[in-house]
Amino acid sequence: PTDTLLHNLPAVFVDSVAFKLLSHGQIVTDLALADKFPEMEKIRLYDQEKQFLGLGEVTTCGKIIPKRLMAIAST
Repeated sequence: PTDTLLHNLPAVFVDSVAFKLLSHGQIVTDLALADKFPEMEKIRLYDQEKQFLGLGEVTTCGKIIPKRLMAIAST
């Protein structure tokens, strides 16, 4: 799998609404992540079906910033 070499980064799973926003380069806030990561922690992003979406960063206030995303076919 594409994410094999990234296993050392924490995984964050996002819902379909957050995925759509992230895939268009928009920042998403997930308050459940607030204060769980150091500032600008690099993360692996997955959808709810555990499909790897790409890389992002998360802030201490729970903002997920997309950095490098995979091209995902629409279904």
